[in-house]
Amino acid sequence: EFKNGLKSGNGKLTSSDGIYIGGFLNNQLHGKGYYIWPDKREYKGDWKHNKIEGEGSFKWPDGRKYTGHYKNDKKDGYGIFESDEFRTNKVVIQCKRYTEGHIGEPEIDKFRGVISKFTADYGIFITTTHFSERAKIGASQVNPTITLIDGQRLIDLIIKYGLGVKETPVTYYSIGEYYNEKD
Repeated sequence: EFKNGLKSGNGKLTSSDGIYIGGFLNNQLHGKGYYIWPDKREYKGDWKHNKIEGEGSFKWPDGRKYTGHYKNDKKDGYGIFESDEFRTNKVVIQCKRYTEGHIGEPEIDKFRGVISKFTADYGIFITTTHFSERAKIGASQVNPTITLIDGQRLIDLIIKYGLGVKETPVTYYSIGEYYNEKD
C-alpha cells in the first residue's frame, strides 16, 4: 500500500539484507512485522521507524530464542531467554551508556528490585564505564545472581563474538639491513 508515494500500511520488502512482511509508515518498517535475515535469524514483533521497538521475539538458527521488550534495536528490560529445548530462563537486562563515572551499589540494589518484580532467574547489568567495588560485592552476595559486564569486558565480548566489528588485515613493512650499511 502507498500513501503520498510512500509505503504505508501492510506489505512485503525483499532485499539483500533479508525479507520483511508487515507494517510500513512513510517507507519505514513500522507496526507489527516479521523479518528474516539471510543467515536465518528471525524477528517477529513491533517495529518503530525502521528499528525493533516494543514487544517481540528474536530467534537464532541454532534454536536459541529471546522474547521480551526491545528499544532502539536492543533488548531492553524484561525478557525470557530459551537456550535450548530443555531450559528456559527469565532474565532482566539493563544497559547504561555512560562516558564517565561508575555504577554504584544503589543502582545494583534498584536493579535487584526489578529482577524480583519480574521473578526473573537472573540479571545482566551492562555499562560502558565500570562498577564500584561495593557494586561488585552487592551483585555477587545475594540471589538472584547479577552478571556485571563493564566497558572492558564488553569490548572483549564484542571482539570474541564478532558483534558489529569487522576484522581488517594490516600489512607491515620493514626496511632491510642493507639500509643501515655504510658505504
